[in-house]
Amino acid sequence: MSEDKNNLRDFNNINHRTYSATARFQKGLYHLFMLRKSGTGDVFGKILRMYQCLFDLCSTQLLLDSDFKLKKEKRLKRYCKDPGQPTRDKIDPAAILNHSTFGNNWKGFKAEHYLFDVSQRTLRLHNRVVETRHNLIYRPFMLADLFWEDCTLMDLLGNCPSDEEIEDVYRSFFQSILEWHRREKKPNIKRFIEYLFLVYDDQRKKRPTETLLSYYIRLLNPDDEIMLQEVKKYRNDLLNVNELTKVPNLTFLKSWKIGDL
Repeated sequence: MSEDKNNLRDFNNINHRTYSATARFQKGLYHLFMLRKSGTGDVFGKILRMYQCLFDLCSTQLLLDSDFKLKKEKRLKRYCKDPGQPTRDKIDPAAILNHSTFGNNWKGFKAEHYLFDVSQRTLRLHNRVVETRHNLIYRPFMLADLFWEDCTLMDLLGNCPSDEEIEDVYRSFFQSILEWHRREKKPNIKRFIEYLFLVYDDQRKKRPTETLLSYYIRLLNPDDEIMLQEVKKYRNDLLNVNELTKVPNLTFLKSWKIGDL
């Protein structure tokens, strides 16, 4: 497939997909933190947050799976500056993913792959929450008949994964990524790990130089510095940043201030 950046049909440029995977994973880490922080409060919000965590982790893995090819989507022309000449580099490849991608198309990494086991776990967890999410949003409290036992939501809620299961699969995913990196030293996996700490500048000098994760936190929690620090600490603990800096063949620039931004 052509690597031409002006080809809408090319959503499979490995660098572009790696950038997208890095962004997805960081957004997933934020939602995972919020899920763990939410406790046993409103179940509606908790289910939506569970779904987002697992959708983001499924998306991250799919984007890193070069054996799975993304296909052109005509509807995405509306996201381009010039709809008459849509360009792949103007569209995040993650934009063509939705819940059905993981129910019908992507089945996880191949059996011999380092991420096979964790991809199967992630898909199973996703499947346990996706119908509950749909039921909550599109079929609020629908009963099959005039009996409480016919409440379709009741059984679905009971089948949802726990917060701990979701956190554990995130941790296992990153450990599997490190194993993949150590054994095969693939450039895109090296970049994926490093770019979790890549910092971005604001050309207008109105926002701080920081990671995508920190920027995302600021967008959703304006002026909440305590939240910002808590999420960064959670990321550092989950990814074991102190040990990460010792992993061979990884380069973290001094200006990134790994773990601080």
